[in-house]
Amino acid sequence: RSRFTVTLPALPATRHPLLRPDPAGRSDRGHSVVFWSDEESDNAPLVEMLTSYAAHGLTRGEAVVLAAIPDHLERVATALRGLGLDPTALTASGQYVTLDAHALDHALAPDGRLDPDAFQHLIAEPMRQLSTQWASLRFYGEVVDLYWRRGDDHLALELEARATALRMQIDFPIMCAYELAPGSAQDALHHCHDSVVIAA
Repeated sequence: RSRFTVTLPALPATRHPLLRPDPAGRSDRGHSVVFWSDEESDNAPLVEMLTSYAAHGLTRGEAVVLAAIPDHLERVATALRGLGLDPTALTASGQYVTLDAHALDHALAPDGRLDPDAFQHLIAEPMRQLSTQWASLRFYGEVVDLYWRRGDDHLALELEARATALRMQIDFPIMCAYELAPGSAQDALHHCHDSVVIAA
């Protein structure tokens, strides 16, 4: 009879003094929206919130998927390292998945309409696969913001609806973000989310 011993590095505690409360905790594992503004050139509040969202999930053993613009992904990776997490190792293990929101923007709607097959291939199926590999998972997306900013509101709302439908099939929190002042957001954006979070 053989015995194997596996030693895994301990993950940092989520009570890090620089770590914000878990934004997903406010949404009861639902579909939440973050409104943020570009008043600060470094977008620090949004990056800090996104870092907390990712770090809380990673330290709990969840799979974390971030679909964000490259600048935000790079800065979150730097912040995670500052918390003692290794984004490179976590990516290699499959626990931490980053997606370029600009690339998804074009791939999901190549002709100005949301492609259901592309959504299944690029979002739904990978999330289902992750749900079989990890006890739980969480998702963050900025693609809807890219659609909204250029006036393709219908694409943003359709993508929100598809994400909500996917969450009904797989129990995981979704958080998305819009560069909008909370008071300027249309009712349609509020109605398709369970909770609103302000990055400040």
